[in-house]
Amino acid sequence: ERDVSAVEQDMLVTLEVCYEFYKRGFDFQNIDLEKSDAVNFIIEGNALIPPFVSVAGLGETAAKSIAQARQGRKFISVEELSISCPKVSKTHIEQLKSLGAFGDMPDSSQITLF
Repeated sequence: ERDVSAVEQDMLVTLEVCYEFYKRGFDFQNIDLEKSDAVNFIIEGNALIPPFVSVAGLGETAAKSIAQARQGRKFISVEELSISCPKVSKTHIEQLKSLGAFGDMPDSSQITLF
């Protein structure tokens, strides 16, 4: 018999909670650049929107920098977000991209004329 690590035990608890959540008719939305909070889940209808800190390795300081940088503005590119939030690493930007947090936002602010 194999011993279960603390990480695996934590994962089991998380999966059990998610399973219960789905069984009760609730759902999870993607992390969203415009809607997600830095550290708290947001309830929208019968769905939860995860916070930025739910991205693996993205700490509270970086998460709060994203939430603060978006106040009163709308980013036009991933590049603009990256410049505005130097505490958010390229790895985190890639993770946010893969999670759909940027929607159809272009990577660069450059436009092509031809």
